[in-house]
Amino acid sequence: AQIAALYRTLLGRDAAPEELAAWTNSLRAGIALQDAIAGLCDGCEYKANHAGAAAFVESLFERLLNRASDPDGKAAWLAALDHRASTLSVIRGVLASTEYCAQRATELHERMLGREPGDNELSDRILELMHGTPLQTVVVGFASSAEYIARAETRAIVAAAPAPAPSGPSGPR
Repeated sequence: AQIAALYRTLLGRDAAPEELAAWTNSLRAGIALQDAIAGLCDGCEYKANHAGAAAFVESLFERLLNRASDPDGKAAWLAALDHRASTLSVIRGVLASTEYCAQRATELHERMLGREPGDNELSDRILELMHGTPLQTVVVGFASSAEYIARAETRAIVAAAPAPAPSGPSGPR
């Protein structure tokens, strides 16, 4: 499902069965989800869909950071490309940015723990992502936390509880 969503988000189409299988097998073999994202963004199809340095950089802001570029940020990435940085290094730079890592850590926190993070609650996870820790590893960190386990146990108890008996009319009409 994750790879299928990436194809729709990054390439604007559904993945062919063999593409889906290849990336899924790569993830199962241990590559970081960020590497799959980088591979798709650095591919010929993505670059053809966003031809030219300015369009390419703008697309990374829109698809990876979920916003339009700011003038300084866009100028910095364009300057890097002008100075012969590879498109892959620019993609990896965005994927390792504080903004991208904070967004992913916050999304995972909210999805897995069911609440917004408190002040400084995500700093370690953001730093892990900035230093290249795979997103999958961060997910495991959340899933193995005492808070997540307690939440899962509570959900299981609620799901196993018998449904209340339906209440009918309280007397003759």
